Amino acid sequence: TPEQAWSEDIRDGVKRFYDRGARDFEVHNEPRLHHEGFGHQWHNGAEFGDFLLGLMRQIKANCPEARLWYPGESPGVPWTDQFLISRPAFQKVAGILSGICMHAYSGITNNAEAAANEIANQARAYRDALYNNGQNPEVWRLPIIVSECSVNRAPANAGDAYAAYRADVYKRTAGKLRQIPGVKGAFWYTSHWNPPPNEVANQESWHGTSLPDTYKRVMGR
Repeated sequence: TPEQAWSEDIRDGVKRFYDRGARDFEVHNEPRLHHEGFGHQWHNGAEFGDFLLGLMRQIKANCPEARLWYPGESPGVPWTDQFLISRPAFQKVAGILSGICMHAYSGITNNAEAAANEIANQARAYRDALYNNGQNPEVWRLPIIVSECSVNRAPANAGDAYAAYRADVYKRTAGKLRQIPGVKGAFWYTSHWNPPPNEVANQESWHGTSLPDTYKRVMGR
């Protein structure tokens, strides 16, 4: 239940950040994936929307200044539009949202322009999907943050040359996202994490690589 999710799973973490001044919270994460969804995998968007609305109300009751963001979802690699199942959830919670998070990835490891286009096209398609041919016009009042974004595949023995490739993709992607109305930012996933064994080869972490310095140089910082 929303009450259980609040009290057993997220209350302590949310309150800790809230009490230190945080106000923007992405509520839930990739609800279609079992290992991301509090041990549950949602297959019905309307039911997930009821749960999400209840959870958001719990957060607002305890953290009244919190700004709540619609959760990002796994787009699939290659992109397969896995957002479809939860679109009805958006209708349930639109009135309480401050913004929308989304996830966008590319598995293209040898063409920076194509990879950047793939990511940017997902951002456009996601907003169009939520708009749903005019069924959800409120989508246009909400900013979008691409809260997970990367080339999440890597060739074998990827090194500094591949870090330069990724930095190039991210620079191109940033330019393309700026051209999409409502997109306010992106997080290049991820600075550091300990991936499960089946994802080690993707080399998503920036930690211990030349990517941070390369990215700053490419971006002119």
